[in-house]
Amino acid sequence: MNMYAEKLNLQELVDSYAILSDAKKWHEQAQFFVENGILESHLNEVVHTYKGREAIEKCFRHFMHGFHTLFHQNGQAVFHLMDATHATGMVYAVTVCVGNNEQGIDILTTSGIVYQDQYEKVDEKWLIVKRQANIMWSKSETYGEGE
Repeated sequence: MNMYAEKLNLQELVDSYAILSDAKKWHEQAQFFVENGILESHLNEVVHTYKGREAIEKCFRHFMHGFHTLFHQNGQAVFHLMDATHATGMVYAVTVCVGNNEQGIDILTTSGIVYQDQYEKVDEKWLIVKRQANIMWSKSETYGEGE
């Protein structure tokens, strides 16, 4: 096993995941999970859990539908290979989402997220078994004209 190549493949997985989110390709993004994968979202004391690709895709569509502009920027990431087909990772990200509020005013929401991931290599391809999205902070403000 080439440890460096595998870590590069894991980095490409998490970066491609972010790019698909920005492109609003939620079906394709959900395919980055194993069939019965788990997505957990943690904000303060509230935890939402979604199991399986269909539920994960539905979560993406529901949460992101109100935003017309999405931008996910991955930062530092550390991956640990447990064996040839299992790994864990921690990925830092900043997300920027812009959408209209009830009054039609654009609201920009910026969040800092730390992902705790578990991965499995299936048919020579790394997939996410479990992704715990820890929203560390979030700020919303008006955006655009009239600021």
